[in-house]
Amino acid sequence: MEIQEIKVRAGNYWKPMTLRINGGRIDCAFAYNKILLDEIRNMEGAKWHGYDEVNPRKIWSIKNSQRNWFSLEFLQGRNPYEHYERELLSFESLRPLYDHQKLMTSYGLTMNCCIWAAEMGTGKTLSYIEVLEYIKREGFLKSNEEAWYVGPKAGVRAVGRELLKWDSAIRPRMFTYEGIVKELRDWTDIRPVPKIVCFDESSKIKNPNSQRSQAALYLANNIRDKYNRAGYVIEMSGSPAPKDPTDWWHQCEVACPGFIKEGSIGAFKKRLCIIEQRESLITGGVYPHVVTWLDN
Repeated sequence: MEIQEIKVRAGNYWKPMTLRINGGRIDCAFAYNKILLDEIRNMEGAKWHGYDEVNPRKIWSIKNSQRNWFSLEFLQGRNPYEHYERELLSFESLRPLYDHQKLMTSYGLTMNCCIWAAEMGTGKTLSYIEVLEYIKREGFLKSNEEAWYVGPKAGVRAVGRELLKWDSAIRPRMFTYEGIVKELRDWTDIRPVPKIVCFDESSKIKNPNSQRSQAALYLANNIRDKYNRAGYVIEMSGSPAPKDPTDWWHQCEVACPGFIKEGSIGAFKKRLCIIEQRESLITGGVYPHVVTWLDN
């Protein structure tokens, strides 16, 4: 068991906290503070152990996850968002890229894990090819490391044609979203983790409860665990302005767990809209109804 003594921010005060890291869980020991308690409650997998049947303990624990370490880093007064505030990397291309394609490529190369939200037909696939070729050319993608593409069936065919059209020097392994679920279901430790993955039409993984969304998050987390900042997770969305803003929650979770503070899509929705409980005329029960989004 690893033990860390840290100080975290609770309003205008700094409070000591002891972290006991035991496998997949982190015990968080701290003196009662309402602000700090609310922070812990909102973290992924938060649990109070005072009611455990076998070993009741007056302590909170959270999941040992990338999301929670992001939150703990922020509470310690550091800036986990600093990586996304860097100056964009410049690159040279022999292809006739539009300015927005150059921007997407630079952003992907600089941030490593990000979302390209651009309308259909704006050339996101070519920007992905440029990223692949750059990291291969610069030695960031070695000969024994893989690049993957994941998308809908029509997208797999279309991107295959784009790879041929632009004579891409890199040919990623191609998966449909159904295929990636099957691939990861049969995953073993001896199979290599890809260095870079692209999730095309990432709105397909907006539902955190779907198998393909969970598979995407699992794969992205494995890339970050193995390569840290040297791995790449790029999502491409042709729906940059969805009707429901909470569609972004799980897509952001795949790109950078913890970037959005709320640990669940429900909590995120509560921050973004006004909700009222309405009676169902069919079941007779009540259900949460979105009255309006706060930015309307």
